[in-house]
Amino acid sequence: MLKKKLIIISLTTGLLMTFMGQEQVQAASLQNTVGIATPILTINLNELSPPPPNFTSITNQFSTVNGQAGVIFSNTVIPAPSNGLFYITSLASFPNIGQEAVSNLNGFTSFSIKFVETQTEAAFSMVTDLTTATFTAKKGGTVVESFSTTTNLTQTNNFFGFTDVQTGFDEILIELNRINNNAIPSARIGAIQLGGGQPEPEEIPEPTFVFGLLAIALLGTKLPRKPLSTSEVKSYPLK
Repeated sequence: MLKKKLIIISLTTGLLMTFMGQEQVQAASLQNTVGIATPILTINLNELSPPPPNFTSITNQFSTVNGQAGVIFSNTVIPAPSNGLFYITSLASFPNIGQEAVSNLNGFTSFSIKFVETQTEAAFSMVTDLTTATFTAKKGGTVVESFSTTTNLTQTNNFFGFTDVQTGFDEILIELNRINNNAIPSARIGAIQLGGGQPEPEEIPEPTFVFGLLAIALLGTKLPRKPLSTSEVKSYPLK
């Protein structure tokens, strides 16, 4: 009898866990040579016409690109309205970085790419002076996923980001460790890839359905067994 009760409770608990979405979906960090597989929008930082002068502060100039929701750059060191990254054009060649880029100009160690629309995956190319960088995906200021890796000026696997984030994220925070003599490393960001819009809302089961399952479980453990009548008892000969 006890075994039967435990089976009923276990089955009901499993159903509840499934219907209430208790299965954990892990977000995946991304570092490779090409970025995400199928970007919906790629911002190459050459979309402004006319292009701004070198060292122009870039904040929301790429918030809309080709009629689609884009990105906003920010940092917490320089007061608004110059609290973004800085536009630079250069003939210097770096892996996966075009002539146009945005940079911290050795001015601060942390800055963000904020997405106008919530994303489920996004990536960007970046080169830096040799250092360790930490990338953190956030949604509404809450950390969703984070990872750290070495970055430099010559690596070709310099696309960084996140994919398969079912809860979505609206910001990637980049933090750079200081280098020799406590200097701030220079960083340059090239192409930015947006791969997924607003995630599907999670379906939450109706409370009556959940309580119904609980009631079934409890009922199954409490129902009395009807004793067998004398006429229902069969006798078998001893062997």
